[in-house]
Amino acid sequence: MEELQLSVFFNTCPLCDKSFTREASFNRHVKYCQKARNLRKGRPRACVACNSSKAKCNFATPQCARCERKSLECIYVSQHQPNGYFQTVSLHDSNARVTEAVPILNEAAAVTSQQDWQGLELSQHVCDSSPQNFQTQIDHGFLNPNNVGLDSFEDFIGGVVEWADSQEPTTTQRKPAQINSLISSTDYIIAKARATKALTPLNQENPSSRQAANIISRMVSAFPHMMLRRHTFPPFIHPYWHQDGVPQNLASCMSIAQLFVSRTADTRSFLWRTIEAEQKHLLDRKHAFTRAELQQAIQAVTIYIVMAIIDQDEDTPSRGAHLMKTFIELKLQLQLLIGGDFVISETEAANPSLTWDDWIFAESRRRIGCLWFAITRVFALKTDRAQCSSMDDFYNLPLPSSKPIWEARTGEDWEHEKCLDQVSCPLATFGELLVAQGGAGDPMYAAKLVNWEAGADKLGTMMNIAVELTQ
Repeated sequence: MEELQLSVFFNTCPLCDKSFTREASFNRHVKYCQKARNLRKGRPRACVACNSSKAKCNFATPQCARCERKSLECIYVSQHQPNGYFQTVSLHDSNARVTEAVPILNEAAAVTSQQDWQGLELSQHVCDSSPQNFQTQIDHGFLNPNNVGLDSFEDFIGGVVEWADSQEPTTTQRKPAQINSLISSTDYIIAKARATKALTPLNQENPSSRQAANIISRMVSAFPHMMLRRHTFPPFIHPYWHQDGVPQNLASCMSIAQLFVSRTADTRSFLWRTIEAEQKHLLDRKHAFTRAELQQAIQAVTIYIVMAIIDQDEDTPSRGAHLMKTFIELKLQLQLLIGGDFVISETEAANPSLTWDDWIFAESRRRIGCLWFAITRVFALKTDRAQCSSMDDFYNLPLPSSKPIWEARTGEDWEHEKCLDQVSCPLATFGELLVAQGGAGDPMYAAKLVNWEAGADKLGTMMNIAVELTQ
């Protein structure tokens, strides 16, 4: 099979370093940024130390006279940086770079110790996903909470998950307490975000994209209602017909869905207290869960995130941060059990399942990945700075199986449908779907698309729509 030659646009603004994956957005932003920067005039601001003590500052760089005389750390709030950024230089580090930006979280967090800065060198490649580089990106404000909602949901889940991946055990093991402390730091990514920006739809550039985004939005918004009955589960959650009942974590989600669908202004607070209690229960039990139970917990939390997208109020930013912290901790625990990434998995052809239960687990992984990817085309939750998340590798994203295989009620039906599907040589990845739709005039691609459409369920339809939002 010929190797797919697909190009992906990536560039950063030369003025503010914001990253873009669409050329039109990049060109429009550069023009705006140049104009806005020329308009940003005003008197210079005193450094943080002089301002807090109401003392006169001579505005010298890298240190003002007062800070140099008193051996204080001299920090200037930059007029040309986004809100929440400042410029800093360490007195003890002669190699410190004044132009590096760090997010202001609070007064205590603003002052960075010599050990924190010693030897930090910012990578020129934002795609470097090494643990050291990603932690450096966090320390230097690449996950600036004031930029929440600028690009895509892909950044929220992909960027945060990539950072969480960087905290996983390596050759130099971290202690559990250290890992929990690092994971807890994700709260700041959204906790200070503007509620008007978090969990909101992306601005689409043309009418067809807006229509496609609206369709995906409506489909996702129906998921809590679909959780009311086992027969109507969302397309990324298996109904487990071969078991006596619905697994416990999903059964709890069904009960919460009942509360969500029937919520009123009076019961809203009770609903979210119940979800918070369920989150705590899942985290408390995560070490005792099997891999299937962890996956079901992740599916339930995904439904709760969708609920947060739908039911927004002034608490949405902090609620989103808490939900994502739960998602990440469950994901990390599951990855310890399976020994690999959870969001991006392999195709069935690359790693065939031996049993029906194994296939349900593997296919659920693939469908969760597809769902997150589709949502990334529509909703924005986080900064645009962590572009190279696992979700950016969407060309290799496995497509969901056909509807007859997914909805098989017995092992025999599953084996039969699986054999029929293999004979048809189905599209395996999102990249193949992109190429096929782009070359629909070719008889070979047309036949593949007909076969794909014949077996596509609601999630398959969602992936078709995502093509429009990816091109």
